Amino acid sequence: MLLLDTCALLWLVQDPEQLSSAAREAIRKNARSLAFSPISFWEIAIKQSQGHLQFLRGVDLEKWQLEVISSYRLKELPLDASTLIDSARLPPIHKDPCDRMIIASALRHKASIVTADQIIPSYPKVKICW
Repeated sequence: MLLLDTCALLWLVQDPEQLSSAAREAIRKNARSLAFSPISFWEIAIKQSQGHLQFLRGVDLEKWQLEVISSYRLKELPLDASTLIDSARLPPIHKDPCDRMIIASALRHKASIVTADQIIPSYPKVKICW
């Protein structure tokens, strides 16, 4: 399973050339086992409300989210209490709580994270696809 981080999700939908060639190939090969964390759509909603995502200006985000999930057949990995506790127990390498939740989700579900983030690979046992 491949877990898309927030940037990878946005790039997949809006500008796939921003993804590395290895990430694009892995996504193509694993099209039936792509996943997302709900925290990514929270981050996207925050960025949209701050005017940082021009392509989403005036877009109904709930409708867009459903279209993206359906179009790419994305599986939602739940952010349950155990996963959130796991994210808090991670070594304090990454300061971004959203990335820590994505890391904890990946570890819990044995998924590789599609990410360009330079800090996430510092975590032991985390598999990265980039």
